[in-house]
Amino acid sequence: MRFSQIVIGLSANFWMVLFHTSFVMAQDTIDHENIFSLQHNRVAVPKGRMLHIYSLSKGNWQVMDSLALPKAYQALDGNIRKVYMLMEDKMVFHGFNGERRDTLRGNDSLKMPAASHWIRTPYTTEKDISVYQHGRQITYVNDGDEWYKIDMSERLAQVLKKTSVEPLVKENDARPFKKLYSFENAVGEQLSAVYDDKITFHRYDLPEVYMQALKIDFEEHYGHPYPLQEEMEFVMKGEAITAFIYDRRMVAVVFPDLIRFFVYDFGRKRWIQNPDIPDLAYGS
Repeated sequence: MRFSQIVIGLSANFWMVLFHTSFVMAQDTIDHENIFSLQHNRVAVPKGRMLHIYSLSKGNWQVMDSLALPKAYQALDGNIRKVYMLMEDKMVFHGFNGERRDTLRGNDSLKMPAASHWIRTPYTTEKDISVYQHGRQITYVNDGDEWYKIDMSERLAQVLKKTSVEPLVKENDARPFKKLYSFENAVGEQLSAVYDDKITFHRYDLPEVYMQALKIDFEEHYGHPYPLQEEMEFVMKGEAITAFIYDRRMVAVVFPDLIRFFVYDFGRKRWIQNPDIPDLAYGS
């Protein structure tokens, strides 16, 4: 056998091994940023081209279902009835429990948002889309075959009898947020922003007379002072990769091999590990 034939044979084997290794790696790659909650006791983990859905049953997390993912998805989220798959020019809705699969295609009046500007709303099961546009929260609402655009910031300004309202979250090129969520707990609905190292929580304050009533009601009901927004900030530590909102009112932190769940303790004014939800070891 000639030397050139040996070299060609070795080269072919090298590329075959490299291709196989790359394929296996692609099949096993976890998309940490797009792990999300399906509410209650379910978490979805994108791995390669599949979305694995874990369910918590009798204190143990187990894979209960899987579905194929499109190659070009940019972001994922979902709820108890469907998975939302954000793509460059459309949103794909994959339904569960009898919900049909559907696709919303973008057009001149309805642009698909960038992944970081999509406001994920895990509390809703409707085909509504909320986006962050120039500091404003815009919601597209589906009514049959029609889509309607609602400027939530404009509506709030009308309620507060103001000409405009300041953005809850301001963009900063030096410190961009990665994801936005609509978050809800005992102090009401808020906008939460996920950064590389923390999660911040933001809400509009109502006129003082209403805020005082809310604070009094909160203290009477929970026995603790109404928390300030800055007191709810969640700082990610150690090997934390990212985080997501779990069941619309808790924080779940993604580590290299597991997911840990946290709940806010109003008495101690800090986040604590949720004793009722065990770690999800998705890497095992």
